[in-house]
Amino acid sequence: MSNFCMEEKEKRVYPRGRVEFPVLVKRKDQDDFQKTLASDISATGISFVSIADLKKDDLVYVILDLPVINTKIPVEGRVVRIWDESGVIHASLEVLDSSEDDFVTMLDYSLAFYNENE
Repeated sequence: MSNFCMEEKEKRVYPRGRVEFPVLVKRKDQDDFQKTLASDISATGISFVSIADLKKDDLVYVILDLPVINTKIPVEGRVVRIWDESGVIHASLEVLDSSEDDFVTMLDYSLAFYNENE
């Protein structure tokens, strides 16, 4: 596990921790979740290896399976970015709906993996 620092031009309010963990993702109009891997997390978003048919602005449901603390967090969000990284398609999600407790858990988890010196 490694950490990710916020870039100088970043406009994020909350730090993003670089950590891999499993997630289940489905578009709001789909019935079945697909398993994939997240690459980072903040209190208000995550990035993950994209499922095949996601597009920018898609509304999705995601279940975060956070290791170490053995916690599952369901969130609803919107895809804000899709990009190709060495032939692997990634997506970034803005969390639109989560409980206050889940927000705090995501913030604490991201801070545990945040490193401002990288």
